[in-house]
Amino acid sequence: QIECRGAGGMKAGVCLGVLLIFCSAGTQSAMAAESVAASDAQVPPDAGQLLEVAADVTLSGDVDLMEIVHRYPDGVLYIDLRTPAEEGVAYTRDEALRLGMRYEDIPVAGPVIDAGKLAKLEKLLGERSRFQHTVLRCGSGNRAAMMWGAVRVDAGDELDTVLEDLAPIMTKPPVSEALKNYADSDNR
Repeated sequence: QIECRGAGGMKAGVCLGVLLIFCSAGTQSAMAAESVAASDAQVPPDAGQLLEVAADVTLSGDVDLMEIVHRYPDGVLYIDLRTPAEEGVAYTRDEALRLGMRYEDIPVAGPVIDAGKLAKLEKLLGERSRFQHTVLRCGSGNRAAMMWGAVRVDAGDELDTVLEDLAPIMTKPPVSEALKNYADSDNR
């Protein structure tokens, strides 16, 4: 049993079972935190799991870094697609570096595939031979799936196949639409 206290130390009740610890990096406003929480409201049921999409690439929502270290002990390139305003980004960066991962960030704010950010991602993926595994991470796995899908479309994979492969983690319709729009775009 754990005694839970609300704001100002007032007793809020007794909690049984899971204790959740939220780490905040910096002075983030409550409105920004609520905005991020609202944008990730449709978290897939397995958001805490990893989806391996290639022999050396995994997409991730919110997952414990120790699980990544245990699964891929021979080195990880950890690419974080969350924006600095999202909860825990600085903590994740510091923890990934402490655990010996190479940490890179490419902030993707929503269901938009930006050519410059995609180019940076493709460049980093081109360097992945120096690492045993690459983890592409965002809040729920949706942006990671969208950006990985764009990489695959650029490599010549059929959009329908890409969408089918990513369906377990790409659960938000605006993200799927962004990938479809990108695939249909003449600006690739």
